[in-house]
Amino acid sequence: PFKEHREAFELGAFLDHGAAYLKRPFPGEIPNVALTGAGVGAHIHLPEEINIRAEVGFPLGNSPITEIFGDDPVPYLIFSKRF
Repeated sequence: PFKEHREAFELGAFLDHGAAYLKRPFPGEIPNVALTGAGVGAHIHLPEEINIRAEVGFPLGNSPITEIFGDDPVPYLIFSKRF
C-alpha cells in the first residue's frame, strides 16, 4: 500500500548546527554561543495542497543555551494549505 502513496508520506532525520556572535555584548550577555541538535520528522502531503509537518529535535552537547533553557526535546508542528 505504501508504493501507491510514496509521495504522500516522507520520513527524515536531520542534524543542525548554528552559532551567533555579538560584536559588542552588553554586560551579562553571552558573547558567543553555538548549538548543535539532531532530530526526526514526518511530512504528510494530503489532497488539495494540504500538508502536515511534525518534527522533534534534541539538543546535543552542552552550551549556554541548554544551560538556560534545558536540554528537553523540542517539538515542531505545522499545518499548511496552498492557494
